[in-house]
Amino acid sequence: MRFSDIKKVLTEGPLSPGDLMKYGSDSPRINAFVKKIENGEPFELIDGSTVVLAKPQAFDGYMDDLLDRMFDGEKAGALMKADGNKISFGQFQKTTELGGQTAAAGEVKTAIANRGNVMEGVLGAATTARLMKRPGTDISVAEVINVINSLPNTPQGGVKQFKAASDNDITDTFELTVRLDAAHYADFVNVELLQSDVKMKKYLVQVVNYCNEAATVERYASFFENNDRPDVVQIIADGISDNTGRKTDIFMIYIDNNGDRKVKHFDISLKAGTTPQFGQAGGGSSIAPPSDENFTKLEDMFDVFGVDISPIKKSYIDSSSFAEAYTKAYAYAAKAINDVLAGKDADLEMKFMQKFINGIKYHGTLNDDSVKLLQFEENKFYLLDFSKLDRLFDKGNIDLAAKYDMQGNGLPVLQVYNKALTKQNVFMSIRPKPEAGKTKTIRNLIQKGPELKRLTTVRSAKKKAKK
Repeated sequence: MRFSDIKKVLTEGPLSPGDLMKYGSDSPRINAFVKKIENGEPFELIDGSTVVLAKPQAFDGYMDDLLDRMFDGEKAGALMKADGNKISFGQFQKTTELGGQTAAAGEVKTAIANRGNVMEGVLGAATTARLMKRPGTDISVAEVINVINSLPNTPQGGVKQFKAASDNDITDTFELTVRLDAAHYADFVNVELLQSDVKMKKYLVQVVNYCNEAATVERYASFFENNDRPDVVQIIADGISDNTGRKTDIFMIYIDNNGDRKVKHFDISLKAGTTPQFGQAGGGSSIAPPSDENFTKLEDMFDVFGVDISPIKKSYIDSSSFAEAYTKAYAYAAKAINDVLAGKDADLEMKFMQKFINGIKYHGTLNDDSVKLLQFEENKFYLLDFSKLDRLFDKGNIDLAAKYDMQGNGLPVLQVYNKALTKQNVFMSIRPKPEAGKTKTIRNLIQKGPELKRLTTVRSAKKKAKK
């Protein structure tokens, strides 16, 4: 490939949500993206053709949902064409206005657009490296890189078989399949990029730490190594087959001791970075006058947590501004929580706590107690099990209360905290966040605090991986 072609791939290439969000939710890129959609302007595709996308009002809630997922660093899913058919981000050309640029001679890409999506492939590769290690010991970052480097550079995924020979000449076969959007897969198999991206380089260490310490991975690694038979094991890291789901779908297919085909899902929701957010709820427009429709969305959001704000509806709608309306609603929600937790009615308090905890579990795992949140940060990882919240009532040092405060942007934030602690006592918080674009939508962010993290952590980094 000529340098001019390489430069085009690195600086233009397929568009990804991460390209648009590189400089935040109010960046010129996301504004240009939304403007082109609203004006009916054609987008260039990598095959040389063009496409016009559906305007926000054409399909109810479509644009809000799309932007919400992008802003949260989650799988954006497909875009909607003007004719109602869908098209993936990977088919779009990354033009100059959407993040493409002209590279100087010899310049190469040094940062990954969407690390969270790339991490799905990295976790699959690290799992494979640990399962096939003989003898079964800790793996290193270098061994994970070797696995990734062996995968083919093909659009949206690749497959590679690895052989693991034991001391008794029994050879196990491990087949790794990674499925990602084209742009994310291209970043994933670019091992130079993985190691030159400062944050991703640190995430790699923590992924290795996790796979070296995870009981599930260790159990299966030992099983395949010591069962005295040649195993054929499929490891699949699938980041595109279910764009509506919250789980990172990493699973194994193998034959057990009884000769039965088994599928083992790792049941995790993967996050990369320090973001405290684990859920969100839409709030409608932040520039339209307070309305019944917007109140209903806010009412539904609080109802998930067992908080009834219906008595404040008239006052909300009569407010002179969106900020005033939201402040009233958040203040009322805090008071309603405190009234229930005041200890005057034990049965009512118990019912509220059950629904409140179910609300947290809904946003964290979609009420699937088998799913755990796995979050990788630059210097550590931790695994959260929201089902541990079911035992919250047994903890004598938990005394929850609520308060609301004002953010720097003039909008409120509601915090539920543990009164028994003086430091690091925030359990969870909810805050509204207006977004970019002419539609000016509002999202309510559901965020974990240090106390929620403390109560649900079941595993965290304990040792440093080998390079």
